[in-house]
Amino acid sequence: MKLIPVLLATLGLASTGHAVEPFRLAVKPGSLKWTLQERTARGWRTLLADAEVRANRPDGSPITFSRIAVATDGRAIILDSAEMRLKIVARWLAPSKLAGTAVILPEAYARHPGVALGSISLMASATLAPLGNAPTILQNGYQSSSRTGVTPLEPGMTVESWWVTALRGTPSSCVFGYLSSVNGLNSFSVERTERSIMLTDKSDLRRVTISTSATGTSLDALYIAWGESPSALLNQYAAAARGYIAALDGVAVSKKAIPAGWSTLYRSPAGITEDQVLTNADAARARFGAKDLRVIQVEDGYQVSAGDWDANARFPHGHHWLTTQLRAKGFKAGISLAPFAVSESSDVFREHADWLLKRSDGSLAKMGDTGSWGGATYSLDPALPAVRTWLVELFRKVTREWGYDFVKIDLLSYPLERDAVAAGSMPPVAAYRAALRAIRSGCGAKTYILGSGAPIGPSMGLVDALRIGPDGGGAWPDVLDTARNAAARQWMNGIRWQNDRGVVSLGEPLTPGQARASAALAALSGCPVMLNGDPGRLDDDRASLASAILPVTATNARIADLWAGAKEPASVWVLPKSISPAGITVAGLFNWTDAAKPITLNPLSLGVAAKAGRVHVWDVFNRAYLGDHKVVVEIPPTACRLLALTPNVGHPQIIGTDSHLTSGAKDIIGGTWVPKYRALKIQIRSTPGRAFHIAVSEPVGIVYRVVEATGATVARLPSEPGSVLLQVTPQKTAVRMVLRFQKG
Repeated sequence: MKLIPVLLATLGLASTGHAVEPFRLAVKPGSLKWTLQERTARGWRTLLADAEVRANRPDGSPITFSRIAVATDGRAIILDSAEMRLKIVARWLAPSKLAGTAVILPEAYARHPGVALGSISLMASATLAPLGNAPTILQNGYQSSSRTGVTPLEPGMTVESWWVTALRGTPSSCVFGYLSSVNGLNSFSVERTERSIMLTDKSDLRRVTISTSATGTSLDALYIAWGESPSALLNQYAAAARGYIAALDGVAVSKKAIPAGWSTLYRSPAGITEDQVLTNADAARARFGAKDLRVIQVEDGYQVSAGDWDANARFPHGHHWLTTQLRAKGFKAGISLAPFAVSESSDVFREHADWLLKRSDGSLAKMGDTGSWGGATYSLDPALPAVRTWLVELFRKVTREWGYDFVKIDLLSYPLERDAVAAGSMPPVAAYRAALRAIRSGCGAKTYILGSGAPIGPSMGLVDALRIGPDGGGAWPDVLDTARNAAARQWMNGIRWQNDRGVVSLGEPLTPGQARASAALAALSGCPVMLNGDPGRLDDDRASLASAILPVTATNARIADLWAGAKEPASVWVLPKSISPAGITVAGLFNWTDAAKPITLNPLSLGVAAKAGRVHVWDVFNRAYLGDHKVVVEIPPTACRLLALTPNVGHPQIIGTDSHLTSGAKDIIGGTWVPKYRALKIQIRSTPGRAFHIAVSEPVGIVYRVVEATGATVARLPSEPGSVLLQVTPQKTAVRMVLRFQKG
């Protein structure tokens, strides 16, 4: 196909053979099974064995292939049936570029008009190369809030993972993922028996008509990679998928700034009101300012009904008046809509019942029944051009007439519900993506779009951010669920879209320790921050926590123990020193259990120091210096410790701050030791009136004497030997200090 060379070029894949091929395809004699092998120093190693191709018509009946053969170039497999020819093209990177990486591109050619596929598996019941005795597997959920995590793959287990899966083994690991999901709803089933691990892929197409032309029909491509680190493989896969979808579909990943704000979600069981929005906006501005906390997001409760998104009686002045008020207070205005949802009490339902998805028996496909939404709720059919035109006009109204800058589109999985039947010939996934394009067209390029309740694969490239976990209620189990999904999907963040981990709750019923853990998770995850709860009701300690996660950290933490196979979410989140002007690595150590938990950290493995040596350890929450020795800490139940780790360079240096929970990455501008004058010069960003603490080391033989400050008042507080702790109360947005030392 003409498109394939372009797609291959975006991945750095050659369309001609290498002098020494790193992979080869083979067909098992006397069968319809195929094998993928990798060249090693010891000969050919089988990575996939006995893979079968299975295809079904839309009614579920199988398509029987009569012949299988390897193409003359050795880099494609061709299967024939009475209805179609299927060509599975295999391409791979040269080992010098990225070892162990192959791409499988399926092309289908109909022998006569009217041939359609309902589903296809390219590698059904394939046996994987051995992964050792204790493999762990990434189980990725179908949509935003679906449970996602890493779990041991034990004998007798079968794990279903949507869109992508990864397995960590010894000595090698592997990733299987769809580079695009523009045709099907794509998943993997991984089964471990006593002797082997078998993998089956499935692309649920519902109905895709196969072209009779010479170019045929391209189906969703598969990405396969082997290597040592599953996390590194997932990052490489994410980047490959981004390039592939950009070339295939003409869309690019968003580069917009990561937002922070306050959300009305869960604000009131009776429904949010106009006055409450404005009152809380004033409280948020008074507590946090409007510089870093930019968005006030209006969630469910403002609308007349699902499908009729005009303001109800609780918002008597209407949308435009509200957004004008918020803008006057220095904020951007956000709103949440469920674009496919239509309730039985809405005008759309009364006037355009023919726009709604149906069941196979012809009845309307009911999605739910919510009183606050106007009764029984149904889904628009995005395969209909009239529906997509309506979506364009709706979102033009939302952004241009009503004045919203930030749009959350929720319950996006509605039109892809399994038993829903679309009108027309457009396949469901293609119709879904066309509808998201219509929404973008209506919003315009500058509007920030957050997708939620969304099928993960088909949403790529069409939203600025995607919810990757549950909404995040205010209780501790909600924080746990959020942490699990955020850790397991961290590799998507900043590559596919901006991960949105849900609202950030810091108030009761969370205990003070749990609130710290929730705040640390927000600071380290590199996601948008949308605070929840009444800002005016937060006590000073919790308000300080909220302030200390603003502005948003744009860097992903590394999840050090993601693949450990624990039942709880990952416990060790590490922000690299490369983002800190002071060279500080920040480690978030979480205890998700009800019992105290000791954690021992090796600074060398965390990238704190290039070689073994002493490392300053400062406890950010407790403002305590723990020394410059082995890192062993006890974490209380359902809480976390946040540690700033800095290689000991032998002279006074910054070892941490609590101005921001990244302890220097978002607040410290610079810190320089001037040996001639025994002076440590520090410059730090600040918020006038918001006091913070900064710790510096005090090596043996050098004694702190005095501090000179510009733009702040500074007081020394008691501290542990080997450190100096200062409380800084800024009067300006930038503070300069010179700490002077003497021999002692």
